Amino acid sequence: MLMNYMVKIMSTDEESKHELVSELHHVNDQLKSAKADIAYLLERVATYRRRWLEDYYRADNLERHMPYGVYVPDLGQIPEDTASPKLLPDCLACDIEGSQHEVHICGL
Repeated sequence: MLMNYMVKIMSTDEESKHELVSELHHVNDQLKSAKADIAYLLERVATYRRRWLEDYYRADNLERHMPYGVYVPDLGQIPEDTASPKLLPDCLACDIEGSQHEVHICGL
């Protein structure tokens, strides 16, 4: 009778061990998954922080070099087939030797 009882105890101990090992493997898998999720999220935070900094510096630079109230024409207002403005050397005439310093632009 005592022997049967000992066998029962040993079998329950081994079952307990097996359950404990199984639970430990499950917790270990959850830990690995959590570490992978944390690494992914840290990478995403770094990416979005970098993008935010780029946008912040771009906006700051724009604000510094083009303050509020500066008018920039919309490029859609200029027809596509319009020729680029050209200034030819003979169109500019400057009388440096004389008393008057005037610049004459052809066509104006």
